[in-house]
Amino acid sequence: MLSYLGSPLGFPTAVVNRKQFDGEENRHVGLSSWAGFVAEELLTPPQVRIDLNTNFSDATGELDIEADLYIDELITAEDVRLTVLVTENNIVGPQTTPQGQNNDYVHKHVFRKAVTAFDGDPINESLTSGAVINRNLSIQLEEHWVPENCHVVALVHYGGANIEVIQAHEVDVVE
Repeated sequence: MLSYLGSPLGFPTAVVNRKQFDGEENRHVGLSSWAGFVAEELLTPPQVRIDLNTNFSDATGELDIEADLYIDELITAEDVRLTVLVTENNIVGPQTTPQGQNNDYVHKHVFRKAVTAFDGDPINESLTSGAVINRNLSIQLEEHWVPENCHVVALVHYGGANIEVIQAHEVDVVE
């Protein structure tokens, strides 16, 4: 992911909607800038809405995902993609902090696995206003993952050199 998003100048770092903001050297922004850039992005009306439905089988560990994309505004870009990921919260492990090593740090939003290609599966359907696009995907959760702590994250984004996120949505694996 770091080679895809570019290397940060330091840590902690965040990439907000995979966008390079004016005045920034690359897509990575420092801690003091996160809130402002997130607030700015939240003011942008969505071009697409994402509805996610999950069905998890405790018996098999199989997770079925239905992603419905509702196109609200014409998207004219030639390369638009869907990326679907699984993340997990509440993983306790070591973390370097300003105070030193914390061996009981509770990690959130840990990237576990991409369900689609990591850089997204192309959306080849027409992206005209009113269109609805459906994708059905599945993944086998690893035994050491805790399904109740896992989430499905879907991103609709541009492909190629401009990898900016158009819209994102997250749901629990187990409700």
